[in-house]
Amino acid sequence: MVLFPDFNKSARLLEGEEAAIEFTPERAGEYGFQCGMGMLRGKLRQLSRQPTAPQGTADPLEIARRRLAAGEITIAEFDEIRTRLQSGLK
Repeated sequence: MVLFPDFNKSARLLEGEEAAIEFTPERAGEYGFQCGMGMLRGKLRQLSRQPTAPQGTADPLEIARRRLAAGEITIAEFDEIRTRLQSGLK
């Protein structure tokens, strides 16, 4: 058994098998883990928290280009966005 008390998570460890535990640290820092008996201990280090979206003002046309490349919008939708941005409309 491995325990991650900071995240209220645990997993049963079986010899020769993998175990997955999902959690998301909310801040940079050190987080402890230990075996079920508390005899083996360790630390996970979260060095920085990466933002999920770019901070600050982003170029709307660049955002549209990325969405087009990702297949989130069609070429027609991209062209409409570009036309509106060039004419000053939003």
